[in-house]
Amino acid sequence: MRTAWGLLIAWAGAALWSINLTLVDPAESSPDAFASNNSYWARDLRIMAVVAALAGLLLALRGRRWQVVFGAAATWFGTDMVLDRLDVQGVAAAVGTATAAGLAVAAFAAVAVVARRPPATSGRTPLLVAACVAAATAPVAAATESPTDTEAALTPLSVAVGALLVLAALGCAWSAAPDGRLMRQRLLAVAAAVTVAAGCITVLRLMAPDARLPILLLFGGLLLAAVAVIGGAAAPARAAVVSLTAYPLLAIGAVVAAFVTAPLAELWTTAAGDPPVNAADTDLFTSVLGLVIGPAYALALLALGWTATAHPEQDR
Repeated sequence: MRTAWGLLIAWAGAALWSINLTLVDPAESSPDAFASNNSYWARDLRIMAVVAALAGLLLALRGRRWQVVFGAAATWFGTDMVLDRLDVQGVAAAVGTATAAGLAVAAFAAVAVVARRPPATSGRTPLLVAACVAAATAPVAAATESPTDTEAALTPLSVAVGALLVLAALGCAWSAAPDGRLMRQRLLAVAAAVTVAAGCITVLRLMAPDARLPILLLFGGLLLAAVAVIGGAAAPARAAVVSLTAYPLLAIGAVVAAFVTAPLAELWTTAAGDPPVNAADTDLFTSVLGLVIGPAYALALLALGWTATAHPEQDR
């Protein structure tokens, strides 16, 4: 069950990445010599769709062979830059790239079968980190908006990527927990997380962009709290309370990281053959927010007493 759920998430992430690359991104690209930072928010959604897909693959691999997932990430992002530079676009290109990405995910399915004879090391910690990264990234994806004429295309993609990240976070968190631990509380946390996610994503899309920050921070804190409870943390109540304040505090450091990594965003833009961002704006990776907050929170959960129970071997 876990392998199938992970592969479905991975396939969905690959499809969203393909749609973004070939249909949405070309419409967002600036035809001028210089672009604004808004021009590349579609690129950030693509990165976040890949994050969801990689979390699904890690779930399918039971948290093991995580080095292979890192290799897949490097290959995927490199391919993204090459295809972006080649300016692939259109329905035919969408079908072709989605098919190729689906075949690549199918190749990982073969690795997942091999992973049924796992090594002695537990895969719980990588699954915990993946759950936290997906949970921390979901609000950023759901709130992404570009104030241009292409907003009609970007909005459903933001909703889809945000929702997929929520499913990836819940799946990885559930798989990371020891069997039978606080089952009733975990089931309630799943139901609450799905309800909260649906409500927050809806509210984020209905609110004006400049008024979304409080809901975004609340959404992130509640999702991380759900990950703590569903993942079977040794001190779930304490971890859940800490998460409500941890997300806003870690977001401050994540914003700093976004500006620190601005040269990498500029390098990506150049490698993809896209026009540079004008001097009045900054070329940033908004996806960095989740990639910083997630691992940091996972380390906090470990410090709060994450149990060392061996990872169960059966497919649940």
